[in-house]
Amino acid sequence: MEPSTPRTSSPSTAIFAAIDVPAVTLHRRAFTLLELLAVLIVLAAVIGLVAPAMVRASARETERRQVAELVSWLSLERVEAMRRSTVVEVELRLVREGYIASGSGGERTWDDWRTIPIDESREPLGESRVYFDALGRTATRTLWLQSAEESDRIWRVEFDPISGRPFLRTGATTEDS
Repeated sequence: MEPSTPRTSSPSTAIFAAIDVPAVTLHRRAFTLLELLAVLIVLAAVIGLVAPAMVRASARETERRQVAELVSWLSLERVEAMRRSTVVEVELRLVREGYIASGSGGERTWDDWRTIPIDESREPLGESRVYFDALGRTATRTLWLQSAEESDRIWRVEFDPISGRPFLRTGATTEDS
């Protein structure tokens, strides 16, 4: 028997040899370092532009929530005056890093209070008082609160002239409501 020689050519290898197949690389397309840096720079710029607006909105929302809680507390004191058929005095005091409201139902404290009580001429007030009569009415018409961060942001607690019910308003005048 004759030693077998390896086959060097076959019909299939002849076909593939005739076709010029470019070398196939097993390279997976990925981002280059430069592209990643560009994306990160754009992302940082967007965050830098949006972050201050988010902080302002967050501060405004905190102020609104605190003043809304004050309005709710005043409403409860008004109901207490009607329930007991007596005059209820509510004292509102600004203290170091907080605000205290005291009345017939005890005392309510807000830590980190973000508004400053003011009068109509925008002068700061240390304290103010609201009296609710046996029918829940009050002679007080408006409590003014100014933002500690933005002096032109004014919050108003307005009392209905007939019922005495408190309402939260924004702006310096009643036309801004």
